[in-house]
Amino acid sequence: MKRFFLLGLMTSIFIAGGAPAADTKDDFRLDAPPAFPKGTTVVSSWMSFVPPIRYSDDYVTKATVGIGYYFWNNHSLNINAHGMVIDQEGGEAAQGGELSIMGRYHFFNRDKITVFFDGGVGYTWLDSPEPKTGTTYNFNPLVGLGMGYQIKENLWLMGGARYFHMSNARQHGGEKNPGYDGLECYVGFLLTFN
Repeated sequence: MKRFFLLGLMTSIFIAGGAPAADTKDDFRLDAPPAFPKGTTVVSSWMSFVPPIRYSDDYVTKATVGIGYYFWNNHSLNINAHGMVIDQEGGEAAQGGELSIMGRYHFFNRDKITVFFDGGVGYTWLDSPEPKTGTTYNFNPLVGLGMGYQIKENLWLMGGARYFHMSNARQHGGEKNPGYDGLECYVGFLLTFN
């Protein structure tokens, strides 16, 4: 049985290797040119709205600007600065900022469309605790799926959704770590420099 499997695998590789290479930009082959080649620098900016999920109640609005670098084809590391306002229960609002480090992997690129995974972690400082029984500082892990559309040669419209968590990682015990969960929905732009 193993011999038939190996024979089939070798035949498939031989046939695939002998196939004529297409010359189009939107070719979805593993050896197609990357949409975001190694060495590309990006500046990104987006607005996001985070409705609560699970046990959370508050709504978060964020504005973000960031810079990134593609260390490998279609794989980037990004540093972002965020400003945020959190509408809390009782009509109060917490305001603050965040710094985050995120990775992005464009796993599908075709013509003017890209689909990517991204995620990372941030550190948030606020002027009042979030949630109210928590602390004014929190860690913010997030992960999600996004999509981009190329508007011009070096300008992409992007949007997507991420799981958004905020907590202080039990720095003051479980009773001071109520945590927050939401779904970050965002839209913005990605500017590339080669």
